[in-house]
Amino acid sequence: MVRLVAILLAGTAFAAPALAQDGEFNGLVGSYEADIDGDLEMNGTAVTARGRVGGNLEMNGASVDVRADVGGNAVLNGAGIEVEGSIAGSTLANGAGVSFDGTFGGPVEINAAGASLAGVYSGPVTLNVSGAELEGRFEETVNVKAEGREGWLRRRDRSRVEVSGALLAGGSICAHEVVFEDGASLGAALRVEADSRPDLPAGIDTALVEYVERRDQRCD
Repeated sequence: MVRLVAILLAGTAFAAPALAQDGEFNGLVGSYEADIDGDLEMNGTAVTARGRVGGNLEMNGASVDVRADVGGNAVLNGAGIEVEGSIAGSTLANGAGVSFDGTFGGPVEINAAGASLAGVYSGPVTLNVSGAELEGRFEETVNVKAEGREGWLRRRDRSRVEVSGALLAGGSICAHEVVFEDGASLGAALRVEADSRPDLPAGIDTALVEYVERRDQRCD
């Protein structure tokens, strides 16, 4: 195992030997730039992974940046999480702001204040968010529960979900407001629970959308 420890170092890039078995970083700020056959774990304030990870990837930090191709599963925890690349297995992300763009082979679960999803998703996608932008191609079901409480006693929900991508397998979306942008498409039934019925662009078959009035209630 290659273990990289930087407790007082900041703004440093680390390159491990190519095709190392496993890698680990613990410190403040670190960038791991290598191809690795095994697993990679990074813990710090700001952590970046670049290259190829043959096994699983775990990253924990205030800022989590993935520019890599991951052959296994990924667990990402941070205030800001950005992924550009590919994750072959399952992906779990917990953060304030999450941005994905790439190819994702397994199930994806995101728990965040806001999420932006571009790219291609071959597995089911589950979102628990305050707001989301669905820009990608989703080949399995997408299930979104969005709640964003504001105001006195946090009684007003202003959650919003925007759909501009392709939801090929349908699913469900629950939010205060659901918006379908021009270019959005559906390939199967989608249940929409919102405070008002969304307008549908010309490219969407209205028969595929089941609308349920939410009446400003919480998503079940």
